[in-house]
Amino acid sequence: MNIFSHLQSITKTSPKKIAITDGDRSFTYADLTTQTQQLAQGFIEQGVAPGDRVVFFLLDSYEEVLCYLASFYCGAIAIPLYENLRGEDLRYMLDQVEPTLIMTSGDLIEHIQPITKAPIFISVEALFAEPKTPMNDEIDTTALISFTSGSTAKPKGVMHTQRHIIENCLATQQHFKLDDDVVAQCSSLDFNASFCSILLTVIFVGGTVVIAQSHDADRKLNEIIEHSVTFMFCVPNNCYHLIQAATQRATIKHKLQYCLIGGDASSPELFEHFHQVFGFNLTAGMGMTETLFQCCAPAGDITHIGSAGQPIGDVKFKIIDDNGDKLPANEKGELLIHSPSLTSGYWQNSEATNTAIKAGWLHSGDIGYLDNDNYFYFLDRKKNIIVVEGDNVTPSEVETILRAHPAIAQVAVIGKPTHKETEAVWAYVNLTPNTTVTEIELIEYASQQLADFKVPTHIVILDQLPTNARGKIDRLALKSK
Repeated sequence: MNIFSHLQSITKTSPKKIAITDGDRSFTYADLTTQTQQLAQGFIEQGVAPGDRVVFFLLDSYEEVLCYLASFYCGAIAIPLYENLRGEDLRYMLDQVEPTLIMTSGDLIEHIQPITKAPIFISVEALFAEPKTPMNDEIDTTALISFTSGSTAKPKGVMHTQRHIIENCLATQQHFKLDDDVVAQCSSLDFNASFCSILLTVIFVGGTVVIAQSHDADRKLNEIIEHSVTFMFCVPNNCYHLIQAATQRATIKHKLQYCLIGGDASSPELFEHFHQVFGFNLTAGMGMTETLFQCCAPAGDITHIGSAGQPIGDVKFKIIDDNGDKLPANEKGELLIHSPSLTSGYWQNSEATNTAIKAGWLHSGDIGYLDNDNYFYFLDRKKNIIVVEGDNVTPSEVETILRAHPAIAQVAVIGKPTHKETEAVWAYVNLTPNTTVTEIELIEYASQQLADFKVPTHIVILDQLPTNARGKIDRLALKSK
């Protein structure tokens, strides 16, 4: 049973139910089913064949959902590109996948048209055609290529099949015990966590998806209240801004039940502040572009704050040392993942595939440990470890210390090369409103709690930390500062 068949089964029982709300537009399950078939036929009549690449470079919208589903329907490979990509970054991804067809919008066409020769369309409706080609029911060929975030290295195209996506949706549904009364807010639909793990999961149970109309936290909060949203996902940086927006209001009447947080490290203080403002606990989770949603705490659980939860469904974890030997509980090493949703590899990059996947296990590059209850605690990315005169510094350890300072709202720690062929620890912070502190004061604060080689040599105060297309702190951008 492929993805479109799951949609059809809901449509048969609830054709008039609202599937997706996009601003002042609403679309029923019948609309979604019919228009997916019409767009798929349009793709086919433009020469798209099974295995061809369909790129969509769009703002979050109902049309983007149709592009995903229509690509799946006709056996093409869906390739969502982040809406704020520009210049060489955008060109790099297009060159990697060589699209047969590109969908974009009038707002974005000026950024993509000069750097590609592929046919470009700016209207989904203009491609609608009377369906006459049977659905491609293959679920084990590549259906989706998602690029890694590029926050620590050049983005790679990660391949997934429909089977991978379906397995992930079913595991997510079972973990949260979702049913057809769920209303989920979704944004950044080019992000696997948003489309594969949230939006499609909600569609599979016959719920309703509200597409966020802006990345602005205040507007998102308005939509949460107006549409009685019960379920959402956000990265820590966006969660922080949502809390800030909420604290500007005297009262908040909402129906949120679950807020899944992941995509980057979260502090205990963030959990505490969220509970104070919204009246329920965040749910920690974790996924990767390569594995989709892979682990999660029980909904609202705060008994293991600081962890990313336990493996969900049939996902398995183990921790290994530098020699590849499995480590016992509570010893830190690299996380390996075995999952029914594990990527089939990196697009046209067998070397990276063979390096990352060995004997069915993904070498994640994440450093952490499993506790006695099989909860995973993320410490840092292997690539982020800073080597100072031969000693290893874990950025997250330094970030945890600095984040506890009352003047610091957000922090990112990186290593920068020095003239001595070693690295120096640099920290970048932005401050909580109405506070002041100096670099010297922060360095002194850190020196009281960290070993000398871990203390940042520089702490740079910024109005805002740079983020990438997915809302994660952009460490590559910080390294260039």
